[in-house]
Amino acid sequence: MRRAALLSGMLLLLGSAGAWAQTPREPQMPKQPDQPEETQPGRERNEVVTEKLFVPGLKRNAWQLDVQLGTLGLAKTFLKADRILVDYESDAGSALYGNMSLQGQSSFSPQVKLGHTIKSFSLEEGVGFAIGDFKQQVDRGSIVSPAPTNTNTLTDNEVKTGSYFMWFHETSVSWYPIVRGRLLPYVSGGVGGQYYFLDSSNYVHGTTSSLAFSTGVGLRLVGDNVLSARLEVRNYWYSVDFTPSQNFLKDVPNPDRGAPVGERLLNIPLTALDADGTAQQVTKYDKQSFSNLWMSVGFVAAF
Repeated sequence: MRRAALLSGMLLLLGSAGAWAQTPREPQMPKQPDQPEETQPGRERNEVVTEKLFVPGLKRNAWQLDVQLGTLGLAKTFLKADRILVDYESDAGSALYGNMSLQGQSSFSPQVKLGHTIKSFSLEEGVGFAIGDFKQQVDRGSIVSPAPTNTNTLTDNEVKTGSYFMWFHETSVSWYPIVRGRLLPYVSGGVGGQYYFLDSSNYVHGTTSSLAFSTGVGLRLVGDNVLSARLEVRNYWYSVDFTPSQNFLKDVPNPDRGAPVGERLLNIPLTALDADGTAQQVTKYDKQSFSNLWMSVGFVAAF
């Protein structure tokens, strides 16, 4: 009886084991090795973009265009002459002579420069102009007349005024002792030419030119890789030798009403009194030396 029960239990256990072995199982994928997050399937790859860091300073081996607006200290004596003709009255035929000068005033003076940087230096070629006014000054105490009976007087309205124009070009070199940073100080020197024109046909004929030298200091404020601001103070040294006009006045009425038709208009020559009081044609002026300060602010584009 016990044997029959034991045999029945073993048969039941074997049947259960066979049924478990025949039950279907879910397939398992083989385990893949660990991969970085950006390369795992189903995920987008993250791109890393690097930007070039801007370091403020002088841009090396670059072309630069510089535009500066400034003022040139031309409150100087352009011309000076003693015992020269200062007034003439055609009706009375009377002339006045005295010590006079033409005094300039400060001017508006822009410049444009094209340059190229090499290491800590900048080679620049620039052009510019200066425009302003001048006024005649006459020493009233020096006024004389060759005619003893002359009643002519010099009034304020007869004092000469006019304008001047100066054009110049210059080749200069600037040195930057500091080439990195926002503030870049520099020193500069140059040589070039000056060309003057005085709107004074009474005393000056044509234009005059001269060689000019300059030295200066400046400060450059770097904004970005292209633009920067520039402050500069520069002094110019040069001399001017004006050519005298041939005539003080042209085509003035002849005081002799009975003069022939061809002599109704006269040219009054530019003369000065010599030591004997004789009127002589003016052929030369004393050369004037200048030292003018130029102050400017501008912008520089480097490319």
